[in-house]
Amino acid sequence: MSQKVHTRITQEHVDDLTTAVSAFGTKKSDGSMPLVLVPKQRVWGDPILKVPAGVYCLLQIDGQDAGLIEEGLHKGLIAPKYRIAYAVSRQSSTYDAPVQSCPTADNVMVNVDVVLIFNITDPKLFAYDLGASRFDELLSGNVEEAIRGLIRSKLSNEMYELRGSQVSSLLSDLIEKFKSFGVSFSDAKITNIELPQNFSDTLARTTVYNERIRVEQKNYEFEQQNLSNRINLAHQELARKNDIRIVNKREEKNRAIINQRTQLTKAAENRNTHEIEAREQADVIKLQATANLNKSVKDAERAATLLVSKHKADLVNTNKECAAQITKAKAIAAAVLKEAEANASSIRAMATAEGDAAEMLAEKRAFDIEIARKRAYAQVAETARIIISDENGKSMLEKMGM
Repeated sequence: MSQKVHTRITQEHVDDLTTAVSAFGTKKSDGSMPLVLVPKQRVWGDPILKVPAGVYCLLQIDGQDAGLIEEGLHKGLIAPKYRIAYAVSRQSSTYDAPVQSCPTADNVMVNVDVVLIFNITDPKLFAYDLGASRFDELLSGNVEEAIRGLIRSKLSNEMYELRGSQVSSLLSDLIEKFKSFGVSFSDAKITNIELPQNFSDTLARTTVYNERIRVEQKNYEFEQQNLSNRINLAHQELARKNDIRIVNKREEKNRAIINQRTQLTKAAENRNTHEIEAREQADVIKLQATANLNKSVKDAERAATLLVSKHKADLVNTNKECAAQITKAKAIAAAVLKEAEANASSIRAMATAEGDAAEMLAEKRAFDIEIARKRAYAQVAETARIIISDENGKSMLEKMGM
């Protein structure tokens, strides 16, 4: 059970305002905390009005509000015409608002301690339009409603996460609702959350297990980091050895290049020597080849002369044979030509006869057609009575030959 006592904002009557500052800073055991003090009536005819420091004092003249009056001694403000109606606290005030038996989203009842910090910015609005008791009722109701709504939206295992956190939604809501009454809120915080004992023990064990898991996770991460460091060191050592090997290989490569260049120089010298020897041998071979070539040319010329003589004799014989064959071919061609001319004459005679017969046949066919036409007109004249007149009748008679 929460040990916090719910703050009650009150308005109290006092005999003397000189202790007003200490009265505003004192919270009683029952939770009551005065924000407004009402001083008793001054002695009739008292010409001096004492205004304490550190508080707002509202002056009335003949019972009508005259606004704030500055601190100090004011002479000539004779009672009862001039009086301080209300003294209002200037200092920031702390408001404890424990909310009991708030159900969470999973129906676990929790107790929540909420602390608000506020101060009065406009004492005239606060004292005349709102009042201490009404302010206490509205503030208490708004806080309880907001906190119950917040707790209802959370699971029980999330409660401890709210401890020590600022309730931003509640703070902004209070600032908006009470700014028109001269009250300004600067903080709204959950200071403590109490869970049922059995659930709290279970949650505590869960927290312990979670802490162990976190420690094990940290140990595992530490081991992983050590392993990673060892692997990195091994990689660095391998890289260093590889760098050494690379340097050695580069040196070997440079030595090999130098040896190769030396060998190339020697090979060039040997090549020059061999080239000189090869040129000498080539000159000898060239002389021998020239001699052999001259001999071969002479042998070839003699062979060509003999071959030309032989081909000339063969050519004469071949020409004689070709002339005889040409004479024979001409005789055969003449005989064939005569036979072809005879055949052509026969064909022309037959063609002439066929042309004459064709002309006669055409004339015969035209005659037969004309006879058939006239017979048809005669048959029509015999079988039907026809009146012949005008040009049509004349044309018909001409076609019938009449």
